[in-house]
Amino acid sequence: MVPYCEGILSPEQRALVEEHLKECPECSEDAASFKGIISALRIQRTCGPAPWQIYEWVAGGRPHGALAEHVRDCPECLREAEEYEPAALNEPLPASLWLDMRAHLPRTLEARRSGTGGFPRLRGHRLSIAAVAIAAIVTFAVVFIPERLNIIRGPGLPKPTQIAALSSEAWPDAFKPKAIRPKATVLIVNDPDEPVSQKEIDALYKSLEPNMDVAERYDMVAPARIKEASTEGKVDLASRTAALKDLAERLSVETVLFVRLFASKGDVKSAQLEKVDARSNQLLGATKVNEPTAGSPSNLASSVSELLRAQ
Repeated sequence: MVPYCEGILSPEQRALVEEHLKECPECSEDAASFKGIISALRIQRTCGPAPWQIYEWVAGGRPHGALAEHVRDCPECLREAEEYEPAALNEPLPASLWLDMRAHLPRTLEARRSGTGGFPRLRGHRLSIAAVAIAAIVTFAVVFIPERLNIIRGPGLPKPTQIAALSSEAWPDAFKPKAIRPKATVLIVNDPDEPVSQKEIDALYKSLEPNMDVAERYDMVAPARIKEASTEGKVDLASRTAALKDLAERLSVETVLFVRLFASKGDVKSAQLEKVDARSNQLLGATKVNEPTAGSPSNLASSVSELLRAQ
């Protein structure tokens, strides 16, 4: 039942479960309960993977699996993964993350996977000698030889140097607010594993040109202005936290809408939207968009507009 509610069954298996649910009220009720619980787990950060698990997943090249599926659907974990990206590839392990990892060393790391494809969970048993040795090796590899982690990413994958894809799109025909409005902007985050071309990035930014409804709520800062500020060193895009801080302090931006792309063979398949308060780094709203380039206006443009206007 749980794999069905998580959406990880094959089409054939899903059809069998749905056929049974039509005839079984008790199982239908259970399915509804499970779906509610799973949805809550994906939203509540406290129920998700530990920070060190996210860090190791990022350092390992974001491999496919249950953790990847969770991060894709969980805005808080996705934001944490993006913040760990520079540290995992180019910098020493953050002190706070190391403390979190060390706090878990007196425990046996049991990769308890049920048929649901869940996450490895920690259990409070005493460490065996083998577990101590494994923990020491992992810690040494992560802390003292971080450059080795880049090898796991595979050949031909460049190190990300900034969290957002830039563009010279100036939104020349965008509606201008008639009165003073709080400033906001949109930042597209390219897929690190299947990056789309700059031409596609420019086209996506162009499609997000603010309409009248958005202009009534915000004074939108165009992508060209963000690129200019980044080139001048006014906005640091090396990490999400630094970008939000600089956007708030240097450009007076109050709200940032991140658009994280998920692509396959250069084509954008879906996007995760996150509306964030630039001053507090607080998540204000999130949604997922399938087939973002379809429609007129596109599904992505409509969803961005709707999320920006949401209270």
